[in-house]
Amino acid sequence: MPLIRKRSEVRASARATVTGQIVDTVTNIKTVKLFAHDDHEDRAALEAMSGFRDRSLDYGAVASWFRFCLNGLGGVLPVMMVGGSLWFWSTGSISAGDIAVAGAISLRLSQMTGWVSYTLMTIYANLGEIEDGIRTLSSPHEFE
Repeated sequence: MPLIRKRSEVRASARATVTGQIVDTVTNIKTVKLFAHDDHEDRAALEAMSGFRDRSLDYGAVASWFRFCLNGLGGVLPVMMVGGSLWFWSTGSISAGDIAVAGAISLRLSQMTGWVSYTLMTIYANLGEIEDGIRTLSSPHEFE
């Protein structure tokens, strides 16, 4: 989760750079047309967009790996619980009703892994964006 938070913070910073570059160019379009070089403006915008794309892919790789692992765990959980229940049933320790309950609980837990992973990733991604905003808006106090 801390890696998702950090990558989200870097992605938010790159997105702010793209937005700032475009807004700055459009807001000052008359000055840009009169004094700027087209190549410089294009290159700056394309570099900002390329950086944002790279940061988004970095974030997506971590998010995909996290979701893949949780879904894998969610797939293994019912097999393990029902398999364990069948083994205990074969030794006479539990009844057929216990197997049904274990299956129902394990399926519900398995289905919840997607919801939990999405919620956790959203929380940590938002924390990363908040940290980027705080870092951008608040500068450290300097005492003389």
